[in-house]
Amino acid sequence: MKRRIYLLLAALLLCPVSAVSQMHPDQGYTDLKKGTIFLYERSDKGDFLLRFERIKNGLHEFQAHLVDGDKSTYERTIFRNSRGQTVRIEWPNGKQVRYEPHDCRYVVGECSYVFYDRKGVPGEYRSSGSWSGATYRQVTEILRGAKYAPFSDVRFKFDKNGLEVSRSVRQGKTRGKIKLKRFLPPE
Repeated sequence: MKRRIYLLLAALLLCPVSAVSQMHPDQGYTDLKKGTIFLYERSDKGDFLLRFERIKNGLHEFQAHLVDGDKSTYERTIFRNSRGQTVRIEWPNGKQVRYEPHDCRYVVGECSYVFYDRKGVPGEYRSSGSWSGATYRQVTEILRGAKYAPFSDVRFKFDKNGLEVSRSVRQGKTRGKIKLKRFLPPE
């Protein structure tokens, strides 16, 4: 198993970013194949990889793993609709968060949703989304209820092929960046 993880991580480091996208803002997940892996660098927690597992009950299931050298540790499972909007996140301890109907990602204009935190407490949120060239910006505020994030400002940047290559996040007083390092298509 260690050898397999080592080979996978070595391939990730040597494989260039491809034009095949995790989420193309115009096409959704149309080109995504089972086993596709994306390696990201996160400014606050180091590297992580995201692997597309399958479509289950109409949702795209991704497993997220923290990466430390040649080791990876399962962190959580993310469920998204065909437009790339998050519907649910589950952790190995059974905890989960939900968005109803979804997290409003890639919606232009105003969009509202209910977010259920890990204790199941609902909070009502309103987002405002807009495109400027190859950048999508989503500003979200809490209306009432559970306070997962009192305010967030997220900017997604895409390359000319529609591949999300970076994300900057400001959530309350916290700031962070996520950058795509490598893409590994399934064999």
